[in-house]
This record gives sequence, structure tokens and C-alpha cells, in this order.
Amino acid sequence: MFIPVIDVKSAQYSHLIYRRLTEIDVQSKLLPVETTLNDLIKMRADAVILSGGPPRIFESLGELSNLIEIVLNFESPILGICISHQLIACAFGGKAGPAKTPEYGPVVIYIDDKNEIFEGFNDQFIAWASHNDEVYTPLPRELKILAHSENCEVQALKHLSRPVYGVQFHPEVSHTENGLEIFRNFTSIVKA
Repeated sequence: MFIPVIDVKSAQYSHLIYRRLTEIDVQSKLLPVETTLNDLIKMRADAVILSGGPPRIFESLGELSNLIEIVLNFESPILGICISHQLIACAFGGKAGPAKTPEYGPVVIYIDDKNEIFEGFNDQFIAWASHNDEVYTPLPRELKILAHSENCEVQALKHLSRPVYGVQFHPEVSHTENGLEIFRNFTSIVKA
């Protein structure tokens, strides 16, 4: 199984994601933010993870159009983290922008839908957050909310008919409880 990680201008987070994948014996590669859909197809990627990063979503959508094309047209599973979670919502016609209450540090995540990405989780867990922006509700019809926190209505989302997932928090950091399980669950979705 080959799951590359596209670095959305945050090498620190991208390297952690890459490391988590290697910990669970998944072949991976770090790719630049300019990676295209054709690049992924040529390298026969089984899935892709789009990293978090410091760019603000409302300032960056134009320069991330190649990632929007990947979200809309890549036929294999996608996991978007932080800004890439917001990008997924925007790609399907949703909105994201400044959060009413930015979140930094440990946050309690409440699972609303025990979708396969949260297989084996309790109803709530602690995750590491670091975001000024968030996905706004209501979501586009194709997307559904999987989890929320006290200050963020959309901590996780999924496309209704495709294996496209987004999480606002950072599963790659050690402060997130069972963060590695999210990557394991994602690889199970890839195998399915």
C-alpha cells in the first residue's frame, strides 16, 4: 500500500504524518503542495493524505486549486487534516473562514457518527488543535459531520458516497489520543 502525503506548507506536520504511516508499515512519500492529480495517478497512489499547515483557507484557495482538483477527482481515499479539512468542505461548495473561537492545545472531541474513521473509539477523546479557521455550517449536501468540539461544529467530516474524510485536529501529534488509530482506520478504508 502506497499513501503519499502532500505537504501543505508545513513540513513539521507533514513529516509527523509520514512517520505515523511508516510506524504502521505503510509505504509513503512526502510530496510538494504543487502535486497534481496526474502526479498521483502516475505514481499509482492507493490514497492520499493532505497535511495541515499555517496558510489561512480564505487567503489560499486560489493557489491550492490543484488540491481542489485532487479532492474532486481522485478516485481513491483522501484524508485532509486542518487546512486540508477546510479545503475539502470548500471543494464541495461549503464555506470556511475565521473561527468564532480559535482552538489551540488539547480539545475534547465529541464523536457524532461512529464512522469507520473512528472505529474503536469512545464517544469522546482528547485531540491537539491548532487552528484560526474552521468549516462553517450548514455543510454541502454531499458532506456530513462526524465529530465536533465545544467551540467547533465540524471537527471531522465525511463525503456521503466517497471515501473522502477531513479532520480539523491533528491526529499525527502524540498529544492526540489514539491518533495513530485514525491512520490505521484510514488504511483499513483504503484496503476495503
